[in-house]
Amino acid sequence: MPLPNREYYYLPEVVEKLGITEFDLQYYMSQGFLLGCVFIDAVMQREDPDRPGFLKPSCPCEGPVYLDPKSCRALFTSGKLQEKLFYFIYPNERIVVPECGAPIQIRLADLFIRSPDLYTFIKQYGVNDPDARPAKAGGRPSLRKLVMAEHSRRVKTNEARKTKSHEALALRAWSQIHLKEGIPPSTNTIRGWLSKNRAYKSYVLSSNSYPEHAPLCRI
Repeated sequence: MPLPNREYYYLPEVVEKLGITEFDLQYYMSQGFLLGCVFIDAVMQREDPDRPGFLKPSCPCEGPVYLDPKSCRALFTSGKLQEKLFYFIYPNERIVVPECGAPIQIRLADLFIRSPDLYTFIKQYGVNDPDARPAKAGGRPSLRKLVMAEHSRRVKTNEARKTKSHEALALRAWSQIHLKEGIPPSTNTIRGWLSKNRAYKSYVLSSNSYPEHAPLCRI
């Protein structure tokens, strides 16, 4: 039986996989080319994605969340950080420590990169991945393939939105962060791609699709 696929990699592993220096990785994370993540297990408040600035009631949260690139830069400088702001989906959905709560202590060793983000980076910039199979000739994948691959991942992990408009907005924000070479597709373009996707139609009709106002729980 094969070993389970890795869901994330710690920074020394990312350096080795990409064949870059530690300082290269710090630059890419500080500039938002790769998003740093940490695990949290605390009572948090999640921002309503449909009403920016509106925070839902506090609830226990456990799982991986994103850090802002500026927070990663501060963490690289000092080696530790006290943080109250995180992201469930960067940059649309914030998760914050309640006003009366204490900041969460983060160490540099806590940082990791989620596998989907790492492999999107590898595909976009043509980085050699020692674990990947030899690629066929033909250049880098198109923007549509990269965006729809992220959409497929979101469907599999039950993160996709139940409406084309909301899912297109989320994928547009994702593409602006991860696809920095070339012009990211518009929300209308992505909505058109979703309209032709049969798997997404089945997902929306299923009872297991992502609830628009569900509180964050274990990811």
